[in-house]
Amino acid sequence: MLTNVMRKENQEIKVIKAISPEQIEHCFDVRKVVFMEEQMISEEDEFDGFDSGSSHFLVTVDNIPVAAARSRPTTNGVKLERFCTLKEYRGLGLASKLVESVIADCQKNFPDKKMYLYAQVDVIPLYKKFGFIEEGEMFMECDIQHQAMAIIN
Repeated sequence: MLTNVMRKENQEIKVIKAISPEQIEHCFDVRKVVFMEEQMISEEDEFDGFDSGSSHFLVTVDNIPVAAARSRPTTNGVKLERFCTLKEYRGLGLASKLVESVIADCQKNFPDKKMYLYAQVDVIPLYKKFGFIEEGEMFMECDIQHQAMAIIN
């Protein structure tokens, strides 16, 4: 799936809600590379049993799957999670496009629910750009420091 990236002008970037089994599998493939291979998170922790009840989102660049995320309703609101971008594609603004798309989908489908997430500490500034604020103390999850964040409507 992965190849060396040649960045060029006029790359076609798409953010879609993954619906087909193939699209969802592409999301899983990106997550495996970023979380399991790069961040050394176990398969058990990464594939936690919540995927079937989640909405999945996929970013492609020239039809190559390069970023993914999911959201799911919980008793606390709508949880946004599993945001990831392949290392070779970071720095292109794809994460911002993905966060924006997931938020828009949640606002459309769950207009009265709080949106929240558990941010890895190094990406807190990304979520702050979209109005997320920190809640509570930082905590460790899968040996990575996280911060709970939420958008209060």
